[in-house]
Amino acid sequence: MIIHVPTKTAFNNRREAKEFFGTAYFCKMLKEGKDILFINDAHIAFNGTIYSTDKGNNGDRR
Repeated sequence: MIIHVPTKTAFNNRREAKEFFGTAYFCKMLKEGKDILFINDAHIAFNGTIYSTDKGNNGDRR
């Protein structure tokens, strides 16, 4: 999910954002690294966290 921070507009993918803003302006925002927030919400629905560091062995190497 992509959110344009100043307008609080949400997009499901990059294609929708490019169509809304235009390719040139969207690429300019990506290069500047501001005004756009990327949210990876696919993992939250499954396990409640975005990244899991626990591999199951807790560092034990016996």
